[in-house]
Amino acid sequence: MFLPAAATPALRPAHSAIAPGDWEVLAEYWYPVALSSEVTSAPFKATLLDVDLVLFRSGPQVTAALDRCPHRWVRLSAGKLVDGNLVCAFHGLAFNGQGQCVSVPAMGRSAKLPGNYRVRTFSTQLRYGMVWVCLSDTSQATIPVYPSVAGLSDENIGFGTVWLWPVSAPRQIENFFDLAHLPFIHATTLGGDAHAKLTPPSIEQLEDSLIFRAQYVETVGMERPTEFQFTYHVFLPFAIDFRTMAEGKPRLRSVNIASPTTAHTSRVFQMYDRSARTQVPQAVQAQPKDTGPGVIQQQDIDMLNELTIQDLPLNPKLEIHLPVDNVAGAYRARLHELGLGRATGSPPT
Repeated sequence: MFLPAAATPALRPAHSAIAPGDWEVLAEYWYPVALSSEVTSAPFKATLLDVDLVLFRSGPQVTAALDRCPHRWVRLSAGKLVDGNLVCAFHGLAFNGQGQCVSVPAMGRSAKLPGNYRVRTFSTQLRYGMVWVCLSDTSQATIPVYPSVAGLSDENIGFGTVWLWPVSAPRQIENFFDLAHLPFIHATTLGGDAHAKLTPPSIEQLEDSLIFRAQYVETVGMERPTEFQFTYHVFLPFAIDFRTMAEGKPRLRSVNIASPTTAHTSRVFQMYDRSARTQVPQAVQAQPKDTGPGVIQQQDIDMLNELTIQDLPLNPKLEIHLPVDNVAGAYRARLHELGLGRATGSPPT
């Protein structure tokens, strides 16, 4: 009913299912939280690592602020934009693009406002047609350069449907490069021989990323079974630059980023070179008036909904592993090296 008299709420919400140590590590990175086109003339609600944010445009910039008015803690996203200022719906306090309060109606038009009348804001960048946010004030991380879209103007970057997946960001990423599930979950969209022996992908370790190279024979939408070469460039912690080739020709270049909204949900952004749109499978393209994920994404979501434990095990002894799971082992090891999964506790039963 009451907050203790000495309470000072931390940025990481008390209800968060992300372990405090993991949260501190993940807060150091940049994540997309919205398409630039989603942030228009009204406040836009977003969530990152369980922190509720409000995005708003103040001139050419986009501000990301804590979605909580510092006066009486109502959501600022319930307010409106007036001349580039975010106005709280409760008492009309107005905040500029730097988070400073510039108007308090109850104090009159000419009142000099204290400097601590402000809402907390976060580092924000516009890149690849998306709004990126970093929650840490001291982060040295940078937004990765993704080869598939590097150098493209925002107009030449296309997006699949942005969808909230009911799984954690690492689960979504690991599912993306999981070869063994393709002939089962994607039998109608990619196909393949369910009993064909899969060769474990090769693994290249880089300073801030990993590269997995694999072969897979697709059978759907082809005149004949066709061997594809898959290249997964995995940027830590939760992004993949994905390229495919078949018969010596490039077929697909795309980027998949899982932005961790909560411990067990992620907003997934998939972008591609719009000038090469014919290379993007219709199953993952955003269609006019589309309000759900693409066919391939939906197939994955339906299966991942059956997970009995949402958290990604970083202890290899908790599961059995196939030879083709070598990539999952490499990815999980690198996550552990970042400092993730070091919280104490009993393993799941």
